[in-house]
Amino acid sequence: MCTSNFKAYLHGHIADFIQYAKLDAPIPCWQARDGDVWCQSIADSAAIIVSLSDTLIVRVEQETLEDEWEFPQSVYPVAGKEAQDIGLVYDIVGHIFLNSTHYVAWSLATTDTPTRVKGVFFYDGQGVNAGKPEYSVKESGGVAKSLSSWNIPMPKNYKDYWTLMVLYKLQGGQKAQE
Repeated sequence: MCTSNFKAYLHGHIADFIQYAKLDAPIPCWQARDGDVWCQSIADSAAIIVSLSDTLIVRVEQETLEDEWEFPQSVYPVAGKEAQDIGLVYDIVGHIFLNSTHYVAWSLATTDTPTRVKGVFFYDGQGVNAGKPEYSVKESGGVAKSLSSWNIPMPKNYKDYWTLMVLYKLQGGQKAQE
């Protein structure tokens, strides 16, 4: 969940959350009563991430457009060329917006054309065009314009929507998770 600790930059949150395990300085056994220590050794603790999720879901706790966050096209949880070589990169695939009563979304999907090109679609479950239902519409703006960055341009009837969630997919799949 996003808070203001990193001044609306998602990279700071991810880097802080996903880090290599660091061992603190050893401390004496904490199991004691009235000055009597119950064990002879020292204690260590470490935060260890066993596997990264294939999908990274970032939920933003806000209800206004004033504090919109910067959502980059790609997020690198661990710095370094080796991490990038194995696909340890999250790419944006969805951006969900909400107003007081309804949600809409931009999403990246592979089209059913012969070339199977990826496209960005705008989804509104209550969408209507010329009196006919029109729930999902392919947009021409591309990923950079429609999914990532600051202040994503919304269609004219959706100006009062704010970010609820952003979805990222792990580029390297299972190989990157190992």
